[in-house]
Amino acid sequence: MIVAEMNFSQTLSVCGWALSSFGVFIFGRRAWQALSMRRWCQATGQVLLSEMRRGTKITADGSRLYEPILLYAYEVNSQTFESNVFDPSTPPTCDQTLAVFIGKHRPGAAVRVYHHPSNPDKAALRMRPWCLPVVGMVICITVAVLLSLRLANS
Repeated sequence: MIVAEMNFSQTLSVCGWALSSFGVFIFGRRAWQALSMRRWCQATGQVLLSEMRRGTKITADGSRLYEPILLYAYEVNSQTFESNVFDPSTPPTCDQTLAVFIGKHRPGAAVRVYHHPSNPDKAALRMRPWCLPVVGMVICITVAVLLSLRLANS
């Protein structure tokens, strides 16, 4: 089928199929990363720094925003590591859950640390969620299949 011969409905179906395929790739990658984190090891760590620091960003009304600051240490095979990663799927300044965590965990508090088995300096305090990426991938696959069937029947 030549693109010039496609009607508007077919063009929309092709565009939708392309977007759905892209969604399968993005959601699939996130799901694979989240599920691979399930194999990470656990260690007990200690919070070194936990505070809300006045940031440089200013809101439209002139207020300064506060940024969560977190640093923790943990030990793997008698070697000490430090990290500031709370959740690998969100930037530290965008995570409201991190702000709540900081409010509850002062310096010196014990925390559970998840670290990569062969690369222990790669760590996080919260596992990457896997359920939503899997659901998103299934929805995108379903849409792509339905659009493919629609294109095949037109």
